[in-house]
Amino acid sequence: MTRLELEATVLGRLLVIQETLDILPDPAGIGEFLDAALSEVPGVAGAHLCVDGKLVPASADLAPLCAGMEPNHARIAAGPMGEGQRLFVYPLRIASRFYGALLLRLSDPAEFRNYRDFLGNIANVVARTLENRAFVAELARSNRLLEQRVDERTRALSEKTEELQRECEIRRAIQDDLAESEEKFRQISTAALDAIAIIDGRGRVTYWNPAAEAMFGYSSEEIVGRDLHEVLAPDPYLERYRAGIAEFRRSGTGAAIGLTREMYAMRKDGTEFPIELSVSSVKIRGEWTAIGIIRDITERKHSDSLKARLAAIVESSADAILAKTLDGIITSWNAAAEKMYGYRAEEIIGQPVTRLAPPELRGEIRWCLAEIAEGRPVRDLETRRMTKNGEKFDVSLTISPVRGEEGKVVGASAIGRDITEFKRSEQALRRLNRVLKTVTGCDSVLVRARSEAELLGEMCHVIADAGGYGKAWVGVLPEDANAHVPPEVYHSETPGILDFVSRLREREVFDSILCSVGHSGVRRVLREVDQASPLFPLRHCAIAQGCDAFALIPIRNGSDVAGMLGLCAETLEAFDGDEMALLEKLAGDMAYGIAHLRDQAERLKTADRITRSLEQTIQAVATTLEMRDPYTAGHQRRVADLAAAIAKKLNLTEDEVHGIRLAGMVHDLGKIRIPAEILTKPGRLTPLEFDFIKTHSQVGYDILKDVAFPWPIADMVLQHHEKLDGSGYPQGLAGDAILLGARIIAVADVMEAMSSHRPYRPGLGNEAALAELEARRGSWYDAGVVDACKALFRDEGYPLQ
Repeated sequence: MTRLELEATVLGRLLVIQETLDILPDPAGIGEFLDAALSEVPGVAGAHLCVDGKLVPASADLAPLCAGMEPNHARIAAGPMGEGQRLFVYPLRIASRFYGALLLRLSDPAEFRNYRDFLGNIANVVARTLENRAFVAELARSNRLLEQRVDERTRALSEKTEELQRECEIRRAIQDDLAESEEKFRQISTAALDAIAIIDGRGRVTYWNPAAEAMFGYSSEEIVGRDLHEVLAPDPYLERYRAGIAEFRRSGTGAAIGLTREMYAMRKDGTEFPIELSVSSVKIRGEWTAIGIIRDITERKHSDSLKARLAAIVESSADAILAKTLDGIITSWNAAAEKMYGYRAEEIIGQPVTRLAPPELRGEIRWCLAEIAEGRPVRDLETRRMTKNGEKFDVSLTISPVRGEEGKVVGASAIGRDITEFKRSEQALRRLNRVLKTVTGCDSVLVRARSEAELLGEMCHVIADAGGYGKAWVGVLPEDANAHVPPEVYHSETPGILDFVSRLREREVFDSILCSVGHSGVRRVLREVDQASPLFPLRHCAIAQGCDAFALIPIRNGSDVAGMLGLCAETLEAFDGDEMALLEKLAGDMAYGIAHLRDQAERLKTADRITRSLEQTIQAVATTLEMRDPYTAGHQRRVADLAAAIAKKLNLTEDEVHGIRLAGMVHDLGKIRIPAEILTKPGRLTPLEFDFIKTHSQVGYDILKDVAFPWPIADMVLQHHEKLDGSGYPQGLAGDAILLGARIIAVADVMEAMSSHRPYRPGLGNEAALAELEARRGSWYDAGVVDACKALFRDEGYPLQ
C-alpha cells in the first residue's frame, strides 16, 4: 500500500471514529472502542483511556500511571513515556480544562511516528467528546437544581392558592346564601298576585314589584324614590298620611301599621279603585321601613253588589232551581220550579225532596244526596220526575254541593230542566240514524248479493239487527203472478216471526194486505186495527210479541206493486214521516235489486245455453276428427279428462279447469288437414311427414282463433307442443311464455299417447310414460304439472279410459 493510500485509509478511519464517539454512552464504552479501533493503526498495539483515575481497558501495569495523572495533569505533555519509548501519552485538554489522557501501546515506534499527527487529532476529538459530556452533565445538574427550586416554589404557591381558594369558597358561600335569599324574595315578590311596596322612613318608595306595576300603572323606574302617598293616595287620605308619617319615622308605629284596612287608591291614569292594605314595619340600618301588601278588591266589591242580583236571576231563571239540606229537606224554591212541578213555594219548602220523584226513583235521590255529602257534584243526570198531579216528565238535573264558611258541605243546590221535548227529538233522531244505518247496510247487501233469496234474506237480517226493529219480513210475488202460487216470504231470525210468515204465505191474506197497502205504504198503531181491516190477520201476532206499531211499505216493479216490506216497532212514536221516507227508499232499493237479479239470472241462463251449445259443438268437432283416425279414437277426450284432473290437483278454479278441458277436447283439431294415410301409417314417419304432422298445432290455432271463447283455447292448442327449454314447436316458446293450460295439456298428451296403442307400436304403459315425464321434468315439462300427474297415477290410481 502506498503512503497516499494509507493516509486516505487513516483519514476514513478518523471520520468513523469521530462519528462513533458521539453515540457511545460513557467513558468505558469510549475506551473499549478506541482500543479496538486504534489497534489497527500501524505501529499501535493498543489504546487505553484514563478518565478520573480510571483506566479503560484495565491494565495492571498502567493503573498506577493513570492514578497519578489527575494531580499532576499540568506537567503532562504529548510524547513518549517509559523505557524503550513503547508508551505514548496524549493529554486530553481543552484550554486549561483537563479531562484525562489517551495512552497508546506502541508495537513499532518508528512506524508510529508516521501517524502521530493523525492520532493527535483523534485525541483532540476524544477531548472534545469528553468536554461535551461534561457540559451535558453540568447542564443536567443545573436542570435538577432548577427543577428542585421550581418544585419548592410550586408547593409554596399551591399552599397559598389552596388557602385563597378556601377563603374564596367561604366568600362564595356567603354570596350564594345572600343571592339565594335575594332570589327567593325576588321570586316571591315577582310571583305575588298582590302588589308589594316598601317605603323608607320619609315615605319614599324603595321597592315596587311587578304586581304593583300592573295594578297602578307605574313602572318601578317611575316610582322608586318618590313619596308613595303623594302619588297614590286620593285627596281625602293625604292629610291623615302626612300627620302620621313623622310618628312612623320616629317609632315605626302609626294608625295603619299592623292592620288590614279597606280604602281607595289612585292609578296612574287618575282612576280610583278599592284596595285592601296590610302594613308592617321593620328597622333596617337604624331606620324604620314600612312593607305594604296591597290587594285590588274591585272584584270583591263588585261581587257584593251582584249578590242581590243573583237572587233575582235565580228567581227569574227558566230552569227550576231549588236548595235542600243534606237530609233532603227543600229550603228554597224559585218560580220556574213552581211552574215545572206545580207546587207553590209555601207548599213545598220544608218538605222532603222525594215528593218530586216517582216511587221507583226515590233510591236515586238517596244516592244523589250521598254523593253531595262526599263533596261530589252530580252533573247532567237525565232522569224522570213527577208533578204535583202525578204526571211524569223527563228532566236533566245538575246538583252541586253548597259549602259553609269552613268549606264543609252543608247542603245542595239543584238545577232542573224539562227535557221531555228534547227526548222526543232525540228518540226520533236515533230512529233516523238507525234507519240510515239500515239503509247503508242494505246497500252493502245489494252490491254483493248473488240471488234474490240472498238479497232479501240478508236485508231482513240487517233491518232487524242494525235497524233495531223487532221483526222484519219481505213478501214478494213470483214473476208469474199466478193467483194459485203462494208468495215468497223472507224474514229476520227473531222470535215470533214465524207467526207472521205462516199467515203471509196464505195467498188470499197476502193479496188482501197488498191491495190495502197500495202505492203509498201504511203506518198503523196495531190496537187501532179493527176486525174488518185487511190488516187484522197480523194484529194478534204483533200484539202477542209486544209490538205497538207496524209499517207496510210497497215494493214496486214499475207501475205494479210486486211485494211489500213489513216492520214492527215497540213504540207508538215509530214510523214518522222522515222515517217512512227512508224506509220507502229502502223498499225502492229492494225493488231495484230484485229486478237486477232477475235480469241477471235470465242473462246467466242465456249464457249457459250458449256455453252448452258451444261445448256440444266442440264435442262434435272432436268426434268428427277421431272418425278419420280409428287408432286414436278417444285420445282427445282422455287427454281433456286427464288435463282437467291435473288442473284440479293444482288448485285452479273451476272456470280455469273447464277452459283447459275444452282446449284438451280439440288440441289435435289441426290434424284434420293431415292426410289419413299419414295419420294411420304403421311404420316410422319420414322427416318430411313428421314436419307435416307438426303443422297441426298452427292449423288448429288458425281454425279456432276467431271463435270468441271466454278462455284462451286457441292459444293453448297452438302451444301444447312447446317445451320449457324452447326446443318445442311451432314458436319455440320457453318457460312462463307458455300458458299454464298448454303446459298441462302437453303433459297429459304425452301420458296418454305413450300409454295407449298406436298404429306403429303397442301401448308402453303408465310407468313408461311417467318415466319419460320424470326424465324431462323441468327441461321439457313443467315440474309442478309433472308432480301433479304422478300423484294422480301413483297415489290416487287415476284410470286412463
